[in-house]
Amino acid sequence: MKKLNLLIIMLFVSGLMSCKDDEETNPVIPVTPSTPIVTQPTAVDSNYVIVVNEGGFNSSNASISRYNEDSKTLLNNVYTLANSTGLGDIGYTISTDGNLAFIVVNNSGKIVKVSLPDLTLQSTISGFTSPREMVCINNQIAYVTDLFSNTISKVSLTSNSITSTIAVQGHTESILFYEDYLYIGVMGRNKVLKLDPTTDTFIDSVEVNQSPNSMRVDNNGKLWVMCDGGWQGTDVGGLFKINPNDMSIELEMDFSAGVSPKKLTSNSTNTEMYYLNGDIFKVSSSITALPSSAFISSGSSTFYGLAVNPYTGIIYTSDAKDFQQEGEVVVYSASGAELDKVITGIIPGNFGFYK
Repeated sequence: MKKLNLLIIMLFVSGLMSCKDDEETNPVIPVTPSTPIVTQPTAVDSNYVIVVNEGGFNSSNASISRYNEDSKTLLNNVYTLANSTGLGDIGYTISTDGNLAFIVVNNSGKIVKVSLPDLTLQSTISGFTSPREMVCINNQIAYVTDLFSNTISKVSLTSNSITSTIAVQGHTESILFYEDYLYIGVMGRNKVLKLDPTTDTFIDSVEVNQSPNSMRVDNNGKLWVMCDGGWQGTDVGGLFKINPNDMSIELEMDFSAGVSPKKLTSNSTNTEMYYLNGDIFKVSSSITALPSSAFISSGSSTFYGLAVNPYTGIIYTSDAKDFQQEGEVVVYSASGAELDKVITGIIPGNFGFYK
């Protein structure tokens, strides 16, 4: 019996040493700005953020980075490692729907459908001219805006194909689904259009400033629209509060000439909104005037992307640097304190969230 007990103890100790060896040969390395991680993606059971890195134009080097908010670790090139193929040319936006994510690859004219959290490719939706943003209205249908096609595409999420297109004059960009209707920003026409998806017809519109680039609905059910004024400076930027029921403007706040506000986003309760205008600015849904000072200063950074984790309220912004080298994502608390900073792929521009 003593010999049997001794044998059991020896086997137990051997097992512990084996586990320790595994841990030492496969360490979890925290990311610092000088040490990007490239490793095989694995499923995680925590809050994480998908970073879409645009890559260089015509370089076909778009990529995906995945950040674990709880452990503060980053995995770069996750899509390529999961699928043994590149993402394509200009990874532009991402939308999530349950355990699925749809990544718009603008210059490749496609949308890749991947599973979460591993980012394994499920299917590719092709046939677009220059897709920009996608929104799912249910688990079967989505709509996609486009830069050049003068159409909005209706997509079947079961057949993973474009089923029809809706004619619209101009470059469509931001798209939002709220209480049975779609709202679409038309960049070159100073308009926000209201679309009934049951008939695929436009039923109303409102004129705003040049280039409505992003939209949000607040806690009071009001539609907020950010306009950047146009890349040629033909107009001034503006932030508009709109009643979505009759598309009437309830509040207009114009920016000074020469600035390009963008990336309007909000917290999980939609009581506070954030936007980029060089720095990060914060406004409440009850504001009557634009803020005079920044919430978070960009310092020497070039803030390019902005989003808020709807599950935790943590703020994410990206620094595109010179648009040639690897970019950086900076993480802030809801109060504006810097929490982390990690190196990503080239031109990190958009964020998706999964829990």
